[in-house]
Amino acid sequence: MAHIDIKLIVIFGRSEKFITLLKILYPEAKIHIIPWRANLNMALILLQQIKEPIDLLLICGYDFSSYSSKFNDYLQKNVYQPLKIIELIDKYCMNPKYEIIYIDTLNSSKKYTFSRYFYAKKYLACRLSALFPFSKIVQLPTIYDGQYGTKIQGGLITKLLSNFLISLGIVKIITTSNLSKKIQAAIANSDQNNKGRMIKPRLISLPRNQFFDRILRILCG
Repeated sequence: MAHIDIKLIVIFGRSEKFITLLKILYPEAKIHIIPWRANLNMALILLQQIKEPIDLLLICGYDFSSYSSKFNDYLQKNVYQPLKIIELIDKYCMNPKYEIIYIDTLNSSKKYTFSRYFYAKKYLACRLSALFPFSKIVQLPTIYDGQYGTKIQGGLITKLLSNFLISLGIVKIITTSNLSKKIQAAIANSDQNNKGRMIKPRLISLPRNQFFDRILRILCG
């Protein structure tokens, strides 16, 4: 593993758990946030405020409002628009050796999925791997904090269901301490380059709510 000096970080996606984690791991580093729902103009304005080379780009977003969107809008929000912004970040990074870490969800043994969340994450991982071969894909299960419980987006029913399935061992988890180690290892390991694996969509074009999407992923893949 090589030592990487991280002085400036761009986080694409406003995930509090990863913002907090990177502040702890790299307390001296400057952190700039580009919201997942930013358009190209907004992303450009934010990038033009950065006057130093980018050492690390962490991609960790998803538009949870897109579950009920039309199919093309859902893909635009979670794959096509983010890729354009990532290309823009690359243009303004000022550092040919910067790191790209993409936070992905765990692979499934199945070759298909009914879940919009799962399909978008895997689709973006594949496109990102093709455009930026040096990017590193970090696959993570549900994040679990011993003090605050699971870090899951959604309402009370979604969180109760997730905690119940975790207790049964159906949903896998990673603790915040192990998450920290995994992120550090990915950044330091120059050999890590997990290619995204494409998965076939089934009934993805049908809008749904987040709870139903999660049920479909657990029960059907």
